[in-house]
Amino acid sequence: MKTLKVLFVAFACYYALFVIFYYCYRAYL
Repeated sequence: MKTLKVLFVAFACYYALFVIFYYCYRAYL
């Protein structure tokens, strides 16, 4: 299941980016 692993990594990177953006947004306010 190489495709599943790539999809999981992409989702993890997207989630991490969302979390960082959320914390920066909260810190800015």
